Amino acid sequence: MNVSLIIRSTLVLAMLLTSQQTFAEAKSIQGNADTALVNGMSVEFTFKQNLPEPGELRFPRLNARLKSVYWKGNSEEQLTLSPEPLEWRVKLTQPPETGPKVVIVELLDAPEHHLNIKTIDVSRNAESTEIPAHFAVTHGKKKDSEKLRFEPQPHKNTVGYWTIATDWVDWSLNVKDAGEFHLDILQGCGTGQGGSEVSVLITHEGKKIDEVKFTVEETGHFQNFKLRRIGSVSIPTAGTYNLEIRPTKLAKNAVMDVRKVVLTPVK
Repeated sequence: MNVSLIIRSTLVLAMLLTSQQTFAEAKSIQGNADTALVNGMSVEFTFKQNLPEPGELRFPRLNARLKSVYWKGNSEEQLTLSPEPLEWRVKLTQPPETGPKVVIVELLDAPEHHLNIKTIDVSRNAESTEIPAHFAVTHGKKKDSEKLRFEPQPHKNTVGYWTIATDWVDWSLNVKDAGEFHLDILQGCGTGQGGSEVSVLITHEGKKIDEVKFTVEETGHFQNFKLRRIGSVSIPTAGTYNLEIRPTKLAKNAVMDVRKVVLTPVK
């Protein structure tokens, strides 16, 4: 048996599978560009002919934080990205006069389609587990009226635009050890906008397992984030759960912004 040949064949097969997965991911997030190329933690969107109307690159929301957006060959001039609940839109300026028309979207995380729901491992052996905004799944009572979204811009990096009380958000958890966990939330809320009432639930297959209720605290700005310990939750057995945040009362114009939730084992 030629061990070195087997190792080389295995490596080649792994590279081919990775290449196929990367191509499939790029195809799924291509949007209205002619092609998309995933390159590490960035995506290159190419327009072969004319720019799309009305002068916007549109592609599915990603489970990733944004670093920068620019025309290839002109990184000094940043393009503006506007997030919608299920789609991101980049306002296109005049492209460079020479070279291909390629928009570079640089990210701080792998460029995964929002339908690829991330499951977060939670263990009592860990000091704490962070549950970040960019892995959130947002929901509205009606999809065409949903406002809540993940906002990936560097100064935001939050679940925000929470102007409808029936909009809610959840994360998928893989809890490895049963027990009690402190529940912290990193929230921001603009001046005069505090007072909304919110429930954080642990659910399993749609059934409530535990719940913490809290009142949103005004922090002076929706992106002035404050880490608050709002209670604790008990999870009876290892398994798959969801952590949900659902407003029960909208006090003013918007509920809050949420950058992350943190679960810490109660010792």
